[in-house]
Amino acid sequence: MPGRVLIWGSGSSPCWRVMIALEEKGLQYESKQIEFSSKGHKTPEVLELNPRGQVPVLKDGDTVVSESLATLQYLEEAYPEPSLVPKGASPQVLQRLHESPNVQQAIGAVFIAKNKNEPQEELDSKVKELKKELGYWESYLGSNKYIAGAQYSLAGAANHIAISLRFEPLLLCARLVYT
Repeated sequence: MPGRVLIWGSGSSPCWRVMIALEEKGLQYESKQIEFSSKGHKTPEVLELNPRGQVPVLKDGDTVVSESLATLQYLEEAYPEPSLVPKGASPQVLQRLHESPNVQQAIGAVFIAKNKNEPQEELDSKVKELKKELGYWESYLGSNKYIAGAQYSLAGAANHIAISLRFEPLLLCARLVYT
């Protein structure tokens, strides 16, 4: 096995992004799963690689990358084949890649508002913003098979939660949380 180690935690969308890219590229790696409940992300091993104590952390030989979107770009540059930036789709792929936090923040805002028992009008506003954001992503898909064109790309890896189910379950989830 090459000197490639991924430290990750279950249930973490940023971790899944990197795992998806590694698998799509066919790259072997040692998987080190941490437990968030036992503060596995705050161990000396993780803090030495990422002082913020966040995962995923990819150690590839002497290279350490600890932000998921940066890791996706690193993997594409370091291991260009198979490419996850289809020829001619680079602008769309990079745009969707860097837009990915928007949808995740909108989803999180609804759940946080509900869990904090925010006033109904605050919750209504956050659900409206989530629907607006999901509308953008639905329009990106249009008649395409993937959000950045006809082929799977880094954009798909970065946005797997939102796009994997074509949004309907997310809207249903928002309605369940909302009501």
